[in-house]
Amino acid sequence: MVRISKSPEERKEELVEAAQALFLEKGYLRTKVSDIVRHIKVSQGIFYYYFPSKDAVVEEIVNRYMQQHLSQARSVLAMSELGPLEKLEEMARRQLEINLKENNNIHAIKGVDIHERILNRLIVDYVPLMVQAFDGGADETVKLKFEVFVSAGNVLMDPGLFSWPPVERNRKIDGLITMMEESLGQVPGAFSFYRGLMGYV
Repeated sequence: MVRISKSPEERKEELVEAAQALFLEKGYLRTKVSDIVRHIKVSQGIFYYYFPSKDAVVEEIVNRYMQQHLSQARSVLAMSELGPLEKLEEMARRQLEINLKENNNIHAIKGVDIHERILNRLIVDYVPLMVQAFDGGADETVKLKFEVFVSAGNVLMDPGLFSWPPVERNRKIDGLITMMEESLGQVPGAFSFYRGLMGYV
């Protein structure tokens, strides 16, 4: 039998993909490191060469997911032809695109605080890019308002926490958007593009 040699990047990717598939299938708590390595037919030593723990794989999954968002947001910030609201709208559009592709694979992982980790990264890493798009990022009050908006939106719309009927969900989304528009001195409807990202139906 010929042994296939893989680059470190390929092997690490393979471990992450195997872990994510098993986390989705069995849940984080019921997945052992031995399950992950058995899935791709490598030794546990290989796993521990790349990751000090199973939790470190979760961090890698979150990092990869967030890097997609951050990379897209930074590319939008570089679009000098767009105004502030246009930049925010394009950032929201790209976020939604990533979410439609990745969210079920990320948020469906049970038994670990994946939502909290993602929300932390959104507040710490993503919100500053939103603020930079909106006003250059100089006003701490504006930053706080975006932090509250992103936090409230992610918590209230988290299906793991709340199962709102569609009408109630839409009402809450519209309320959050209106509060944000008013607090930032925007005309009604200025932030309506956030509806899709927040799951308006």
